[in-house]
Amino acid sequence: ADPHDEKLDLCTFRRPGLVNGFSYLFQLWLSRHQRSRDFLHTQVNSLRVSCPTSENIPFQIDGDYGGTLPVEIKTLPGRLRLLTAARTRVS
Repeated sequence: ADPHDEKLDLCTFRRPGLVNGFSYLFQLWLSRHQRSRDFLHTQVNSLRVSCPTSENIPFQIDGDYGGTLPVEIKTLPGRLRLLTAARTRVS
């Protein structure tokens, strides 16, 4: 992801299911997922996550409760500044 392009990098796998999930997990562990035909990477400005069969499914944000589906996620240009600390040498 490029922190300066103001886009979200969306990475998904095409096939659902437990067996495919374990296969994808193994590919991720070996850092070979990007070579998979089932791997899709795209950049978006916004996305909506929902469940077609049910509403009010809980989701997490960094491990904490974030609310229930559906949820909309979008970029807000210029809202996040990343600062890097200069390294100083101590003698």
